[in-house]
Amino acid sequence: MSKQKVNRSNPIEIVYVNSKKVSCNGSKEGQASVFGHPTSYLNMGESDNTSCPYCGRNFKLKKK
Repeated sequence: MSKQKVNRSNPIEIVYVNSKKVSCNGSKEGQASVFGHPTSYLNMGESDNTSCPYCGRNFKLKKK
């Protein structure tokens, strides 16, 4: 069984959203998108969360 390495200097970011359809380009708020990765369009489907396959940013649906 292999152990997964955790990058403590770059923790996974959680973003709370109002829609089940989101996009991620890896950039931080206020930063140009050229510092991120290709835009990934994500759909949560039946779930209430999803993660970006490039950077691991986690998107969670806000509770009403």
